[in-house]
Amino acid sequence: MPAPQRTGIFLATTVCGMDQTERFYAQYRVNPETADTALMRRLQPFEVGALIAKRHGIAHTPIAPQVCLTTCVGSAMAIAAAADAIALGECDLAIAGGSEALCRVVLSGFHALKVVAPDGCRPFDKNRPGITVGEGAGILILESAAHAKQRGVAPLAYVRGVGITCDAYHLTAPDPGAKQAARAIRDALRRAALAPDQIDYINAHGTGTRDNDAMETAALRAVFASHAATATEKIPPVSSTKRSTGHTFGAAAAIEAILCIKALRHNCAPLNAGSTEPDPALDLPIIRGESLSKPLRTALSTNFAFGGNNTAMVFSREAGGAP
Repeated sequence: MPAPQRTGIFLATTVCGMDQTERFYAQYRVNPETADTALMRRLQPFEVGALIAKRHGIAHTPIAPQVCLTTCVGSAMAIAAAADAIALGECDLAIAGGSEALCRVVLSGFHALKVVAPDGCRPFDKNRPGITVGEGAGILILESAAHAKQRGVAPLAYVRGVGITCDAYHLTAPDPGAKQAARAIRDALRRAALAPDQIDYINAHGTGTRDNDAMETAALRAVFASHAATATEKIPPVSSTKRSTGHTFGAAAAIEAILCIKALRHNCAPLNAGSTEPDPALDLPIIRGESLSKPLRTALSTNFAFGGNNTAMVFSREAGGAP
């Protein structure tokens, strides 16, 4: 079936095609004359978007395909850009998300930072050793309500609000004060026209590093429990799914957005896998033991990245008004 003419493409990646470039250099070391130079082309960030457009017959797009290279928040920014383009009438339907492949450069980089967990990440755990490097892809199809009605389909969920900030605190370390991270969450809630107590589930960035989990807790506390005696009194149930998926960097926010939508569809929030001894200093109501089954109308997804980039997205089962 031909793709609609007013289709936008919004994607994120970090690795780009470095995995393929590594293959080229492996061949080059054996025989420079026979190394496949076509592999070098795959380093281009726009390659994935071009492949998607070709595969689905999207010959002409109303706006040029966009690529977000903001590491761990990349696909959240891609989803936000797609939602904005639809709201502005620039396209009716958008392909939005991110993809990431394992490569030695990234794995070596995180080993150099000494934040790779040897036995898997344990988000929000007292003895959390670091991240699990993963790979994967997550793609969402966004469209206007009018376009969905024209197609005769019911939306799976709604993007209610997005918040994006940058604190530029450090090249790799998060700002422990979490001021801008909290602001991103507040902005997402404001744009969603929802109060903090109207959020039913939080899918946390939760990488399993000591600094990220502490910063994220501070941000959640500032938004949801600033006046509570304990964070568990006010913060909705929280889980990180990175033990199950690995940290997929440019694809992470899109994959976790999909998990939020699945949670809303099935009234079942995923557990915080990997944590055997929750860190009492963090004081979060993490979902332990088994998935949480309860009515879920709204979900918040948070993501944070190098360079002080912060994003938050709110999803709901209903379009607006009271969730």
